[in-house]
Amino acid sequence: MVSKTYKLYARPIDRLYELFSGQPRHTERHSLRDVSFEVQHGEVLGIIGANGAGKSTLLRIIASRLEPTSGSVAVDGSVVAILELGTGFHPDFTGRENVYLGGLCLGLTREQIRAEMDNIIAFSELEDVIDTPFRTYSTGMQARLTFATAVSVNPDILIIDEALSVGDNRFQLKSFNKIRSFKEAGNTILLVTHSMSSVATFCDRAVLLHKGEVVADGEPNWVTNVYHNLQFGDLAIERALAQRPSARSARNSTVVANADETASSAGTHRAAIVEPDAGNAPEPRSAGTASASQPKCQARAIGEPGDEQPIDPTPPEPTSFVLASPDVLPPFDVDIEEIDRGVSRSYRYGTRRALIAKVVILDKKGQGPIVQLLSGEVYQFVMDCEVFEALDELFVGFLVRDPRGETLFGIDSRVSPPPDHHLLKHVQPGQRCRIVLKVRNWLGNGTYFVTGAVADSLGTQADMWFDAFEFHVIGTENTHTYTRVNLQPEFKLFALDPKRADGIHE
Repeated sequence: MVSKTYKLYARPIDRLYELFSGQPRHTERHSLRDVSFEVQHGEVLGIIGANGAGKSTLLRIIASRLEPTSGSVAVDGSVVAILELGTGFHPDFTGRENVYLGGLCLGLTREQIRAEMDNIIAFSELEDVIDTPFRTYSTGMQARLTFATAVSVNPDILIIDEALSVGDNRFQLKSFNKIRSFKEAGNTILLVTHSMSSVATFCDRAVLLHKGEVVADGEPNWVTNVYHNLQFGDLAIERALAQRPSARSARNSTVVANADETASSAGTHRAAIVEPDAGNAPEPRSAGTASASQPKCQARAIGEPGDEQPIDPTPPEPTSFVLASPDVLPPFDVDIEEIDRGVSRSYRYGTRRALIAKVVILDKKGQGPIVQLLSGEVYQFVMDCEVFEALDELFVGFLVRDPRGETLFGIDSRVSPPPDHHLLKHVQPGQRCRIVLKVRNWLGNGTYFVTGAVADSLGTQADMWFDAFEFHVIGTENTHTYTRVNLQPEFKLFALDPKRADGIHE
């Protein structure tokens, strides 16, 4: 079991008094108390807890940057720890020079840094300023370069301590895509974060630290629920400890805190990455994500006696598509330079048998592009593409993703054929298509991205353009801040009346 205790002295001279007198002149603060768990090869472990719980101390011990007071950590494999963006960077040196400094601090050799330099600069997207002083960069630009340098190593174990909470939405999305590529490659990841949604959707397992102790260890949803109850509910520490799942044997572990004991854990391992990402494109498949047609949303007052009639408060939908006028979306040409840039930066890939020229969102009247959407309103996703080789059939699709790269919605013409899908058959070189998808936006507050995709009849991607269009959603008046999806909420309250036969009094 690993423990870490710090000695706190009221005055510096007390250290000398203690040294020569042998009498303690300090107080102790326990950062970690008897922490013990194991991490499997290829497992993504989320470590959560309030500020001061000991999360960063634990990661520093695992990364060999801090010695434990007692116990030991066994690590099988190479480790890279992103504990603080900017480690080893000097404000007066250029970005290129700082890549060398940061790389050396991470254990890379000069030869390795030189070999990865172009990839690091391309990932950071700072080609235009890479040879200017680091102090002239904005905070977001500094985050881009330091993160790009840190992830240029391909370790067996990647440790991340809140490093993904900086930068703009696109940078965070790109960062999570890169981390996903590590996961899909079978590497082990230890992630400290205050984002419970990231733990629930990204991690196979979670550990909750509270005042230096492991309070819960197991399935992410269960652990995050315990954490939320500890923060805002009435769950006592003793009850949380009593709810720990039964111990399990560990096989092929990569990180072991106290190798003599078996960690307690619950739940099965989950790997829920089903969509391709820009950082590590898998084998091509059908455009977009398979998704059935979306049912019309309805809301009703639940529990009202004798009332089974659904209430539909939504305004009437347009009966037909409204195409954009030429001044809104003029005739297009495919931008080959943009495609080459996208391929080099890993947000586009494909055979190029057909290419996407534009992806935008218009309102229901065909006006736009619209970047600020209202929850509950009707909009049109528009994608222009051009065919460059004869195809038996062209499949088209859209994805909607959040800044963390989670796919929230997907549809393609293979599983949801449009009424005029015969127009996508036997297409010839030079043929141009404008695909329009009408949707009612039920997303909650937040920032989102639309991905466009076109594929051939075999399902091979011709062009996959990740996060081609960014948009923001404003929730309705009764939408909670944390809402991801608007479910058309409508409250109905009832008073329970014991004097009535049905027990209900409106």
